[in-house]
Amino acid sequence: MIPTAKIKKVVEKILEKSNISSAPVEVENLAKEVGIEIIKAELPHDISGAIDMENPSRPRILINKDHPLVRQRFSIAHELGHFFLHKPDGIHIDKNFSSIFLRNEDSSTALYPIEIEANKFAALLLMPEKFLVNSIRQKLQEERTIEISTLIKNLKDQFEVSEPAMKFRLQNLGIINE
Repeated sequence: MIPTAKIKKVVEKILEKSNISSAPVEVENLAKEVGIEIIKAELPHDISGAIDMENPSRPRILINKDHPLVRQRFSIAHELGHFFLHKPDGIHIDKNFSSIFLRNEDSSTALYPIEIEANKFAALLLMPEKFLVNSIRQKLQEERTIEISTLIKNLKDQFEVSEPAMKFRLQNLGIINE
């Protein structure tokens, strides 16, 4: 399994190279920058996205167009994680962020290391620690104190992620302990 510190370094290098210094991280633009076409497609509801590397000179990420925007953004970031960390060949389909690789329903449990790694990549890309700390400092300067639920809501809106994703990220960073 790829250590989180290494995934974080990969993400930091990508953000630096792309001159991204604030939220929200525009993952569609980032994908296009590295030559990946984003296709919003009609997919079965339990399929969040897929990365198609059958033609390595024209990689594509397919995203379920019916999913909420925050989920689409996470799916794009997740598939970028596979692209940067795993260099998939062929087509890699993600069912609720976990690869199905023609496996059974256990594939959606995130027990597979590459899925855990792609989820970590997505969280680190969409909610970089440095950006979060800066945003929290700014909010505390403006308000002095802030309810945790209000902080989570403000940050999830600013970073364009779901509330559970933001809460989980803040917990992982030790910023909140709910």
